[in-house]
Amino acid sequence: MLTLNNITAGYGSRTILNQLTLTINHGEFVHLLGENGAGKSTLFSTVLGKLSHSSGSIHLDGKSTSALSAKELARDIAYVSQNTLHGTVGDFTIQENMEMALLRGRAAPLVFRKPDINHIKHQLSLCELGLENRLSTKVSDLSGGQRQALSLIMALQQMPKLLLLDEHTSALDPNTATRIMALTHSMVTQHNITCVMITHNLQEAIQYGNRIVILHEGTVAKEFDEKQKTTLTHHQLIDALLNIGVFSC
Repeated sequence: MLTLNNITAGYGSRTILNQLTLTINHGEFVHLLGENGAGKSTLFSTVLGKLSHSSGSIHLDGKSTSALSAKELARDIAYVSQNTLHGTVGDFTIQENMEMALLRGRAAPLVFRKPDINHIKHQLSLCELGLENRLSTKVSDLSGGQRQALSLIMALQQMPKLLLLDEHTSALDPNTATRIMALTHSMVTQHNITCVMITHNLQEAIQYGNRIVILHEGTVAKEFDEKQKTTLTHHQLIDALLNIGVFSC
């Protein structure tokens, strides 16, 4: 589904990804672990086309991402950041943000049609935060957890081929993070969405998803497949990270 073959990328003279090779199969929910600077966010930037790679190739559903237009990338790949302000427009209402999400990836000129309020309300009700009853509320008036839930719902409106989550629960309090993670798991599994999630939360990596990939120094250092993951403990995962040389996770 997503194939990265011998990818080398970085910033200026600094190489971050070092001939990284990784395949994500259709419908997989993969957790990406590694120390700061291991290349996790750089990998996302490269897949999203925000950062060019000096060698190697990236294919999505067998097609080179370099051959995809910005519109096609926006349609096929959804991204949710750890920054709760990233995926929404604060001065717009909840309804207006949802309407924009419904237009993502469409060709210009964009034509706003009369929104399907029932569809929007149903989608918002999935996060169980009452957002469906606050359509006229400006997003800037929402809490961080409410805004992140909205970002996730918006990201999935076009049913992307690939969902990239960059520590999207890290800025939230524990209770809200648990709720958002449960929502993420529910939506990804229900719609069989291929998902890669960067996290430093080892418990989330063990509890959710069906594969763990650990990056170190810009390459894949270790993986746990679905069978291995079913019996993986917190201590075993820590030991694996320590053996690789990852000390800050």
